[in-house]
Amino acid sequence: MPSIPKSSSKCFKAQFQQDHNVPSECTDEKSRTPSADEFLERFRERGSECLKNAYLTKHDVVQSPNTEILSSTLPGDVFSLVNVQIDVVQEYLKMTKMENSEVGTKLMIGCILCIIGSLRGLQAKHRDCFLHDIESSCTAANDFMRMIDCFDELMESIQKRHPFLKQMKDRNDEGIVLMEKHYADLIAMYGNDAVFAVQRSQIFVMKNIQSSRIPGDLFSLDWEDCFVYNEVALSIIKTMEDFLYDFQSYLSGDFLYCKVVSTLIPAVVCFYIRCLVQKADNIRRRKRKEMGFHNPRRAALRMMYDIQVFETYFSNLVKQTPALSPVVQRELSALVIIHECLNIIIDERTTTSTLEDHILVLHKRTGANGYVTRYLIKDLWLLGSTKRSNKVLDETILFMQNELQLLSMKIKEAEKLKSVPKQQKEILLGLKLREVLAELYEHRIAIEKMTPCGPCARIVRKPKLQVKPAFEPVSPASMSSLNCDFMAEKQVANSPTSVVPLLNSGSTKAKDNTDLPSFPELSLEEMTLEDHKRTVKALNQKMLDVLKLHNIRFITKMKVDSKFK
Repeated sequence: MPSIPKSSSKCFKAQFQQDHNVPSECTDEKSRTPSADEFLERFRERGSECLKNAYLTKHDVVQSPNTEILSSTLPGDVFSLVNVQIDVVQEYLKMTKMENSEVGTKLMIGCILCIIGSLRGLQAKHRDCFLHDIESSCTAANDFMRMIDCFDELMESIQKRHPFLKQMKDRNDEGIVLMEKHYADLIAMYGNDAVFAVQRSQIFVMKNIQSSRIPGDLFSLDWEDCFVYNEVALSIIKTMEDFLYDFQSYLSGDFLYCKVVSTLIPAVVCFYIRCLVQKADNIRRRKRKEMGFHNPRRAALRMMYDIQVFETYFSNLVKQTPALSPVVQRELSALVIIHECLNIIIDERTTTSTLEDHILVLHKRTGANGYVTRYLIKDLWLLGSTKRSNKVLDETILFMQNELQLLSMKIKEAEKLKSVPKQQKEILLGLKLREVLAELYEHRIAIEKMTPCGPCARIVRKPKLQVKPAFEPVSPASMSSLNCDFMAEKQVANSPTSVVPLLNSGSTKAKDNTDLPSFPELSLEEMTLEDHKRTVKALNQKMLDVLKLHNIRFITKMKVDSKFK
């Protein structure tokens, strides 16, 4: 659909009047004029459908020739229809002679509340439809800011036409208070949506970085050995700088530009830390034959120079926009503490107390999540420690577990005291380090919570009992030995002498499988009939056990061989 031309406002007005049974010219035919309640009810039902046309229309994007600021016809289309609705209400009040009365003013307040409700609903439903790329996001942000000015002008004109609004405001009329509240909410919604649109554009910037060679080069062996001038960090800064130049040209004010810069800084820092954690995860999972650092000390030095590159560029941005100073300090501190932890892990002379102090600082910076802190410090240990075993780190974390839990409780209590009432503002995910780390370690945390032993299970868990299997695959040598034992026992069973000593000693292979009573060493002539029966019964039982064990081992060996074949 093309953009709504201004000349068609009369057509919309005529259609709106027809829908509300408002004649285009004032007449005395009261039968054609609805009551105030009926008019308000029809206005409430059909007002939103009228404004919906402006959001569904395809809007032309215009770029200013001098400033290159992007804008579209969305604000003009929306508020041209709003003005049509206000004109219809004015004609109805004029026709019913309620134009300068308190009743007419209350009807106008009701219609304004209906317009505000319709605008809020349509804005919430169709906002994301305008955010396709960087240009469209900047255009939408500029349009939402222009809508604030358009609505302010509309309210000023209404207050001039209805002097009773000021009198009702002085006596704190309920309708006026409600209208001002909804009006403030709509203005805040337009402002928040403008900020959301411009901040969401950082997604397209980071996608451009993700699709380049930067993620593969960062923390690679070339990054460690070949890129001695911090080429990877400079590539990130160069990409960010190019896009910031476009944002500065497209956006209509410094407020929106400051918002997009304050979003890109944490996005770049989180991207850098995400690549570091993913390298450790690849080493742990042995993906793509990922290797650790050749020289952890050189890698830590390279990381320090990368941080200096980020700090230099971000400091120049702070000089242009001083409001960015807290954002830069907060985000760079996360990189610094992670780098210091890596240095401490690399240094083999580091004491346990120094490691504990840095774990506490890291715990505060990562959102006071015990799982995240433990996994992050283990990943840094995997990257930096080549000689020391994990036992030192595991014992330190286990010793600090109660202290970390107490610190987490204190931080959460402090956040509750500082918390303010929630506003109708949507915050983009993935711009906070705690959220990024929680996402990266989500799978490992879920697996650990499912295990019965919980955290640090490798230290707390008692050693398992060494339970021997019921049977083992038998080698050919042991199989021949088993056959010899079986034949020996068979020969002894057929021999008329030395039967009882065999029962007392038994075969070493089947000794543990039978609990036979001991018999005195008697010759065949000295044995009574009862002794002979008991001996034969025991011997038969022993032969059955040997045969059973022989069959089990033979069948098991055949299964194992068939499986490997």
